[in-house]
Amino acid sequence: MSASKIPALLTPRAISPNTAFVVGCFALLALACLDYWLGKDIRIDSLYVIPLGMVAINCNRRREVGFAFLLMFVLQALVLFSYDTPRITKWTSLGVAALLGLFVLVLSRLVSASFLRLRQTSSVDSPTGLHNRSSFESLAEQEIARHRRYGGVFSLVVIDLDHFKALNDSRGHAAGDAALKLFAKMLVHLTRETDVLARIGGDEFAILMPNTTRDDCASHCQGMVVEIAKRMTESGLAITASMGAFTIEQPVLSFLEAYEQADKAMYEAKAKGKNTSVNF
Repeated sequence: MSASKIPALLTPRAISPNTAFVVGCFALLALACLDYWLGKDIRIDSLYVIPLGMVAINCNRRREVGFAFLLMFVLQALVLFSYDTPRITKWTSLGVAALLGLFVLVLSRLVSASFLRLRQTSSVDSPTGLHNRSSFESLAEQEIARHRRYGGVFSLVVIDLDHFKALNDSRGHAAGDAALKLFAKMLVHLTRETDVLARIGGDEFAILMPNTTRDDCASHCQGMVVEIAKRMTESGLAITASMGAFTIEQPVLSFLEAYEQADKAMYEAKAKGKNTSVNF
């Protein structure tokens, strides 16, 4: 393995947990063989922590991490006790190896947890808790690639809140932020668990609807428009939603191509008087 690949393997979730576990265990075995072959005069104890750290960073299950640590400890014990050295030296070296391994385990788990929190934060729109634009684009591109390979159908919906600027101007940004949060909660309630929701920016939102035909999307969007207007009125907010949807039946080149079509449909809904939906 080249030195340039080692940092990638030590990056949280850079590889699958199963791959990390298998590769890590084989690497520990290989190091033990090398350690035995080099003999007592050349020590490579510190190298054992690299595959151990890889397993700890990439694997979620404690059983796998614990097995990797135990394997490292047992292999080093077998190698150390194969040497003709004083017993106290062997136990001291083994103790140091165990402490170093525990330190690496704790550090790796902390790094992994921090990395996942950072990644989650970077993909979430903080005011609403939905995906942000970059995260949504990435997920949409994945769906487009899946569709290009396997076929099927899915729909992309772009939503713009009507009269949002007037609310901000008349009642202040606090009321606008409250409306955005309320609308995000409505979307979560009105959509399926498999749908992907995002705030694209400002008062514009988007929904990715896997396995949704044009007719189903049109029916669902119009139902959401009615329900959103009702709930916003009940909350004392004079806000409605205009929705534009584009159903992808034939492969498209990119997210941008699909988004432009859905956005065009949304503007057509605006032109029709707002508080409605248009499907292309």
